[in-house]
Amino acid sequence: MTKTKFADIRLILTTEKEKPAQVVIDRLRKQLSFELVSTQPYHKGGFEACLRLPVVGQTWPDQIYSVLCSAQIIGRQWRILGSIEEELDMVTDDIPQSGVEFVSISYRRD
Repeated sequence: MTKTKFADIRLILTTEKEKPAQVVIDRLRKQLSFELVSTQPYHKGGFEACLRLPVVGQTWPDQIYSVLCSAQIIGRQWRILGSIEEELDMVTDDIPQSGVEFVSISYRRD
């Protein structure tokens, strides 16, 4: 049996309070399957939510494809940082869903 792999997602939300932050997270959950790890006020204002996204695929290219497909649901115009040979780090501030200001996704190769 294979171990489930996860990508880490960090959302910066525009709301200052937990209840509206939960509304934004619940809207996203209708589009994407993830585990909520934590929510907390963000030190620069707004709210921060950390999520774990299940990643499918046996090979590194298949896993990257899985993360990219999920990323397309969340945002557009992603910027990939660094080399994807060992890790995928990507960020965007082009998010169609209201209430989300910034998203980063990180996935490390085993």
